[in-house]
Amino acid sequence: EDTRDLVSFALQAQQYRVTAVADGAAALAALREGRFDLVITDYDMPGLTGAEMLKQAGREGLMEEAAALVLTAHPDPSGVPEETPLLRKPLDLERLLVQVRTIVPAAKVDEHGGQ
Repeated sequence: EDTRDLVSFALQAQQYRVTAVADGAAALAALREGRFDLVITDYDMPGLTGAEMLKQAGREGLMEEAAALVLTAHPDPSGVPEETPLLRKPLDLERLLVQVRTIVPAAKVDEHGGQ
């Protein structure tokens, strides 16, 4: 919860529009309801791991327009799609923001009024 709140606050401060959820089922529900440029997930979420959630979202075609980024403190996060970047905890917030800006450039945020 603390990491989710910190990441949400930091991204909103950078003008990104954020939808924060508590678990994999809620993440899938949010992906079914809207369009996202980036999905940031913790590997160790309640219910589904971040990898399981991303795989399910992929099977449902929910990730076609979205990139993903996985945060983890897990020593061996299995099942994360190979093309998905991993950021290790403890979280380096500046490194996270650099990674997000690489995936979702500021121009895209301005174009969409925050994403």
